[in-house]
Amino acid sequence: MNQPILTYHEQTDVCVARAEVDQLVHPDEVMALSHSFRRHAADSPCRGFVLDLSRLTYMTSAALGMLINMHAHLKAAGCRFAIVVGEGLVANIFEQTHLDRVFPVRVCLNEAVKAVS
Repeated sequence: MNQPILTYHEQTDVCVARAEVDQLVHPDEVMALSHSFRRHAADSPCRGFVLDLSRLTYMTSAALGMLINMHAHLKAAGCRFAIVVGEGLVANIFEQTHLDRVFPVRVCLNEAVKAVS
């Protein structure tokens, strides 16, 4: 993996993490994303977190489980969490698994930032 799996941008009290890969299928990528996000969240003063997955074209059930775990971790810490999925297959995965009912799933970044602000 030559490129970072996540890039971060903090604005006021919201931290936006953007996935820099197009698929989350390999266990190493899923773990790297989880570890990077958790490490950044622990060091950040932000109370709202957005994970931008709009570049993804596919993700495995292990990646979905990791997102549920990240959501629970942030919620326990008193933080808000939203996910950007864009349109297409990944958005359909969230709808079919009803994860769009578990945490805020938005089509665009601006909507997700508003959801956690």
